[in-house]
Amino acid sequence: MVLHTILALFLSFGLQLGEFNSYIPNAIHYETFSQDDYDRFYQQYIQNKREMAKWAVPDFTKTGMVAAGAKHGSYLPRLRQLYHRQEMHGQSFLG
Repeated sequence: MVLHTILALFLSFGLQLGEFNSYIPNAIHYETFSQDDYDRFYQQYIQNKREMAKWAVPDFTKTGMVAAGAKHGSYLPRLRQLYHRQEMHGQSFLG
């Protein structure tokens, strides 16, 4: 939905689809985190670890991520196709 809103705004200014693909990576990205990322967060930001361990370890370290193969990554969207439909009350875009 966010991407749809940004695209509609982008096109309302008369910009072209190719321009959209060059601008959008600066606006939106998808990031995944590994067990190392969660462990580092826990070590750096959780205070009173002994007192908080009962709930903080399962909540903030996400045990089991290694077994699931979770890896840190950052992904940028790229619009490959765009469908447009003029409707009675506006426009619809599907990308």
